[in-house]
Amino acid sequence: MTETEAVVQSENGSENKPEDTSPENLAKVDRQINVSFYTQFLKTRRGMIIDLLQYYFGDYNYPRDKFLQQQAQLDDGWIPLEVMLKCARLKALTQDPATVVLALSQSKESVLEVSEDKQKIRRVKPAPDVNEEAQLQTKSRTVYCKGFPEDEKLDDLLEYFAQFGECETVLMRQYKDKTSKVKKMKFKGSLFVVFKTEELAKKFMELESVKFKETELIRQWQTAFLEEKSKERQEKMSSTNKPRRDNDGKDINESGDVELPKNSVLSVKEIPGDVTREDIKSAISNASEDVKVAFINFNKGDTEATIRLVGEGSASKLIEALGEGSKVKVNDVELTVTALSEEEEKPILEQASKLLNCKRMFNQKGRGSFRKGKRKGRGGYHGGKRARTN
Repeated sequence: MTETEAVVQSENGSENKPEDTSPENLAKVDRQINVSFYTQFLKTRRGMIIDLLQYYFGDYNYPRDKFLQQQAQLDDGWIPLEVMLKCARLKALTQDPATVVLALSQSKESVLEVSEDKQKIRRVKPAPDVNEEAQLQTKSRTVYCKGFPEDEKLDDLLEYFAQFGECETVLMRQYKDKTSKVKKMKFKGSLFVVFKTEELAKKFMELESVKFKETELIRQWQTAFLEEKSKERQEKMSSTNKPRRDNDGKDINESGDVELPKNSVLSVKEIPGDVTREDIKSAISNASEDVKVAFINFNKGDTEATIRLVGEGSASKLIEALGEGSKVKVNDVELTVTALSEEEEKPILEQASKLLNCKRMFNQKGRGSFRKGKRKGRGGYHGGKRARTN
């Protein structure tokens, strides 16, 4: 039986009576159906407007909403409807202030009042304080849930959780999408739902199974979830245990100074006069893939060179890689390589650290910067008018 046939049957009063299928009666029935659907649509839309305004001005959102707080301070708590209708979610429902006023007039338990001129609304009772005690109380009725599609909308989520009791808000956890050219926030698929009371939150947590579109939700108290996340971050930081490093990969201590690794300096003696710094670097680098050269103190013609490697213990690693005799071939000449002792390398590392710290500070300040149109640093234009030369 179609919907039109059902209405016709209802008009006739009984299935046994012959149906009036005349064009006039069918047109009358169609008008009744259209009016019925439109009336239901208006009721649904007004209900959505009421729910949305109750959310905006509710105990949870209102004291935390900076925009609403700023607007309320301008006129003793009153906010113009033309301002509220700029909110995207409300604007999607209506752009007519009269529709908002009519919806609020039909609300039995509204937290809002309407001004005499029907142009402004405000919260009836003062907003609760968001102090430490209130935050702890809110956490006690907040639940973490995971398992939602990433394209889910807030209104659908609010409607979903309404079946479990009154909710103050749903906080969708988001992340920055770095893959798109225009960076925007995307839903993670997990959220925090704040129930009106702790009892409602407990009932929700005690449910044996909670599904969203056939997907079983992971549920956890917010406090437990946050504690787990905090422990994970601490464990991750302690497991890496990596010192801070500058842009060149050198360790930086708490005072901000560069600290060079120990057991990282080599010495090569009896070097022929035709050997260059690049020859030595190439020979050392080819001796072991695990060793990288940081700096070589050597000029062509010198008979001795000191070589600083990257990483603590790298000097011993290279000596071990060279094997018996610790010799490296440079331009068809075998040269003996030795690792300096801690006492021998100490002054070399200290001097290198000082030079690197000075270089680092110099780079941070910059050789020349532009401030208010004036170039500073060595040379260049320092502002003011140039002298005219004829």
